[in-house]
Amino acid sequence: MHLWRLADVPRVRWRNDGGFTREIVSEPTDAADFLWRVSVADVETSGAFSEFHGCDRVLVLLDGAGMHLRRTDNDLTVTVLPDAPVIRFAGEEPIIAELIDGPTTDFNLIWQRDLVRAHAHCRDGCDEVVGGGPGEVAGGYVVRSSARVNDVVVPAGEAFVGDAGEALRLHGDGRLVYFLVGPIDG
Repeated sequence: MHLWRLADVPRVRWRNDGGFTREIVSEPTDAADFLWRVSVADVETSGAFSEFHGCDRVLVLLDGAGMHLRRTDNDLTVTVLPDAPVIRFAGEEPIIAELIDGPTTDFNLIWQRDLVRAHAHCRDGCDEVVGGGPGEVAGGYVVRSSARVNDVVVPAGEAFVGDAGEALRLHGDGRLVYFLVGPIDG
C-alpha cells in the first residue's frame, strides 16, 4: 500500500485558470490518455468542467459550501453539498460548476468506461475489505479523523492506494472516500 499526504502532492493549475488539481494516482502513470485517475481538485471559481470523452467520473465534496453542477444542454442541475453522497456522471456531459459560497475542494475518480469498471463510496465510519481480485486496485482518501488501513493508521488529509490485487481492510469512525477500479472482465 502507498500513502500520499495531500499537502505534499504537487498542485497543477488548470488551463482555464479556475483552480488546481493534485493527481494522486493514474494508470498508466503520468499518461495523458489514462485508463483511470484519482485526484483532488481545488475549485477557485465557477466555470466549465473539463470534458473527458468516453469516461465516467465521480465527485465527492471534501471542503467548502458546495456547488451546483448544471448541464448546459438541458439545464438539469445537481447540488453538491457537504456530506453529500458520491455524484456520478458521464465525462462528456457539458457541465458548469457554480460555486455556492466560495472555493471548494473535491475528490475525483475518472475512468474509461469501456475499458475499466469502477465505483466509489463516501461514508462516516467503515469496517470492510475492499479489493483483492485479479487486477483490482483499491484506495481512498481520509476526509475527517483517521482510518486504519491494513493496520496502518492513515490521518485526515492523506490518500492511500493498494497494489493491484491487494485487499485493503478499512476501519474507522471518521469520514472516508474509498474506491475500487478493475478490468471490465473481472
